[in-house]
Amino acid sequence: MMGIRLNEGLELAGVNVDEAGLRKAVEREWVEVEKGRLGLTKKGRHFCSEVAVLLCP
Repeated sequence: MMGIRLNEGLELAGVNVDEAGLRKAVEREWVEVEKGRLGLTKKGRHFCSEVAVLLCP
């Protein structure tokens, strides 16, 4: 899960994330999903701990 802090983000394949939490993080513009990878936005870098909590199932 801490891979979301990396510039390249986290490969979503095989990772168990809370779907409702993921939707909330996307709606808040804290994360973006692109080409199967989940990454923090510039805004989301300020909320990385909160994002991790939202994504944990």
